[in-house]
Amino acid sequence: MWIKRVLTGAVLCFGVALAGAAQAAPLDTVRERGTLTIGVYRDFPPFSSVEKGQVVGVDVDIGREIAHRMTLTPSILEITADEDVDDDLRNGVWRGPVTGGVVADVMMHIPYDLNLGARNDMAVLFSPYYQETLAVARARPTLSVVELSEERVGVELDSLSDLYLSGAFGGSMRDSTHRYLTYADAARAIGSGDVTALMGPRSQIEDALRHLTPEQRQKMVLSIPGTPGLSMQSWPLGMAVKVDSRDLAYAVGDVVAAMVADGTMTAIFQKHGLTYQKVNE
Repeated sequence: MWIKRVLTGAVLCFGVALAGAAQAAPLDTVRERGTLTIGVYRDFPPFSSVEKGQVVGVDVDIGREIAHRMTLTPSILEITADEDVDDDLRNGVWRGPVTGGVVADVMMHIPYDLNLGARNDMAVLFSPYYQETLAVARARPTLSVVELSEERVGVELDSLSDLYLSGAFGGSMRDSTHRYLTYADAARAIGSGDVTALMGPRSQIEDALRHLTPEQRQKMVLSIPGTPGLSMQSWPLGMAVKVDSRDLAYAVGDVVAAMVADGTMTAIFQKHGLTYQKVNE
């Protein structure tokens, strides 16, 4: 998804607000309104997706917990990923989509990246809450991606893993890399025998393994391998608010810090079958 759009460069015109569009609000306005609008990515399991008519996922649960601790009513806003995260911040936080609509008070799952923050002066990035890491799942431990040369590796199309495996080691793994629309599809290919390994963000690999039978899952070993030639194997994920909502960011940041400290963040990830990794100090 967006990870390619944010990290590819490191690894290998402003619009006017539409009349009538709801605007992100500073803390006092949010408290007066009594509702915290939380932006999450559309169709992005295990962090945010629709199941049985309800938006569910890790980011949804985190957002709701933040709102409850601030004695606010949570309102979940699904945001469709655009060409890059700069567009997502524009559409989700400070201007709104060109077709009209609301923006979020707080947007989840934004890479906490200095360059991204510097070129988006209408948004404030804050409170990294999770450290994402590239991982490999196969039938035995993986110390280095080099070991995948004899595997058929399933990846998500145009993801960081796809780009890396297609170009690394002189392109020697390009033909043995199998590309799928989602990691769930890649995991199903393990079940059918079309691929023998998966590579991608650990959270999405852990979630994708749910699509295997219990017997198949037992055979899979999740590893954090070395990635020769890749300058960024792990990255922090945080949140964003509009530039005039810094006081809201401070308040939300205090809540997030408390959730990390009291184990709530770990519990939310575990509820969804994921390993929680605290942001690197």
